[in-house]
Amino acid sequence: MHTKRIGTMRALVVLLTIGGLAPAVPGAEVPFSAGAGEVDLTPDAQMINARVKKPFAEIHDPIGVRALVLGDGASRLALVVWELIDTPEVLVARVRAEVEKTTGIPKSQVLINATHTHSAPLTMPYSQAATGVENDPIHRAWAEALPQRCAEAVRLADAARRPATLQIGRSYAGEWVFNRRPIRPDGTVQSLLQPPDPHSLANGMRFGKTEPTLTVLQFRDAGDKAIATLFHLPCHSVAVYN
Repeated sequence: MHTKRIGTMRALVVLLTIGGLAPAVPGAEVPFSAGAGEVDLTPDAQMINARVKKPFAEIHDPIGVRALVLGDGASRLALVVWELIDTPEVLVARVRAEVEKTTGIPKSQVLINATHTHSAPLTMPYSQAATGVENDPIHRAWAEALPQRCAEAVRLADAARRPATLQIGRSYAGEWVFNRRPIRPDGTVQSLLQPPDPHSLANGMRFGKTEPTLTVLQFRDAGDKAIATLFHLPCHSVAVYN
């Protein structure tokens, strides 16, 4: 298991700290509110897949960008989560600027998080590395529309804000994760994407540490209905292309 980016839970804690917001509790005077919005990001199946250099050809599952906007009556902040592999700085800057222009939420109050799915398009032309999709007009049009789609998700979330309370829960998820870099007897590590036996290793190797705690935050409205649910489990998703 390898954590590549700030987790959603840490992202939210950072946002709450930066924004100076505190979740409401029964009887509290702070008018804490939360709202969620979502916009589709599913590309045309003829877009070039940068990893195999040919069109995706078919869509197994849609992808999207989800936004959570929190407010305390005086300020607002937004968490944007997209089902893409990365968050290039130049793209993050454009999205923050677009969110501020669309909603008035300050750029400093917008945090962007990627689920790190390997099966989604890359964020080119915002990434710097040559990937083979630079000249794909379908990909370029999709990428250029990303900031506006993200801002629209935030706008929808902001418009949906309503009084909220926050609940937290934790669970053990150790049976679902493993450290893919086991330790050799000499202390060095070896990359092993899929061990023959997930419970034991050969040649004197041992599994490295994992963080098996699944943490869940849920925002609920006055009618006790869920507004948004966030979960956090440190992991690095992988995919195999045929």
